[in-house]
Amino acid sequence: MALLRTLSELARDGAVQVEEGLDALKSEVARRVGVESDHLHLQSYRGFGTRERFVMSGRALRGKPLEPADEDQGLWTNVLEAIRRFESDEIPRAAIRAEFGTVERSLTTDEEGYFDLDWRVPEDQVGAEPWQEVTLTLRDPHDADATATATGRVLVPGEDAEFGIISDIDDTVLVTGATSLGSMARLTLLHNARTRLPFEGVAGLYHALEAGSDGARRNPLFYVSSSPWNLYDLLDDFFRHRDLPEGVILLRDLGLTEDHWVKSGHGHKREKIERILDLYPHLPFVLIGDSGQEDPEIYRSVVEAYPGRIRAVFIRDASPGTPRASEVAALAEETTRAGTLMALVDDSRAAALLSVDAGLIPPSALETVGLALDLDARRPTAAEALASDVAG
Repeated sequence: MALLRTLSELARDGAVQVEEGLDALKSEVARRVGVESDHLHLQSYRGFGTRERFVMSGRALRGKPLEPADEDQGLWTNVLEAIRRFESDEIPRAAIRAEFGTVERSLTTDEEGYFDLDWRVPEDQVGAEPWQEVTLTLRDPHDADATATATGRVLVPGEDAEFGIISDIDDTVLVTGATSLGSMARLTLLHNARTRLPFEGVAGLYHALEAGSDGARRNPLFYVSSSPWNLYDLLDDFFRHRDLPEGVILLRDLGLTEDHWVKSGHGHKREKIERILDLYPHLPFVLIGDSGQEDPEIYRSVVEAYPGRIRAVFIRDASPGTPRASEVAALAEETTRAGTLMALVDDSRAAALLSVDAGLIPPSALETVGLALDLDARRPTAAEALASDVAG
């Protein structure tokens, strides 16, 4: 085991050095050819926090950000934009200044251009609205006069929040085909935020859960996925276009640095969920995922690690009639017997009915979910869209 650890560390160090060398070369070339200052781009990811503490992150990049997608844009535009997302030109060791009210923090981006900020804020300067704004300023490490600014947004749940919702994205909200690399690659490359499809009724269900048991709450939503941060803009555009509730989107870094070495996507998901639960120790949660990968096992481990904190777990059946479905159904039954509702559901309507039974949403919310299902029924179903795309 010690030898394997040593070999792994040597491989990591070598890969990190190669990655850092290539990034440094790319950054130096950009500097020498004189990349214009207005091509600096500070990408801010929505953060979350309390009235005393904000947690947020983002990335410093070169190049103009992609424009929102158009349903009519061509196939090659989709492909080129997908390539641009993954061929991002990060700015390592860039200075970032964050300002909220009278508080200011300075930090530096890592080798992949990311920054992660966890800071104390003055409670008396946090407003009553759920989204708080933070001013971010980026300074180019090679040109002191080159700057870029962005407005970061931090979700602070109000006192009326009954519970939080943590949802997977791929094959839970968004049709992805994550269990098939070919299907996933085809959808990622050939489609955009306007042509990707949600699962039927999911927007109605999430709006109902956000509104809570009396339909008048503002329960916080967190979308946690193993997808890379490179897809943040696409997912954000998709959520807005499909009228999903605004929430915090938490993805992961695929780059190689000392702090990011072949970390399991599922390990990342568990860490993000724990970070959320730990920040809100008095808030219960609902977890939503699918049976295609390891959501049931991850969520079961969260239920065990945080007794009494999880109100319900809903798992969309991504593989009906298979041994995996039977396996997840057995896990769900075992978890429910232990005291936390875990259900394998066919669709959003089934999850909504169970949510009424669990006191999460009022019976009147079933109409909202039903309307969303009816609207989505006019489009190709998720299964039909995926089958058609794979066949094409």
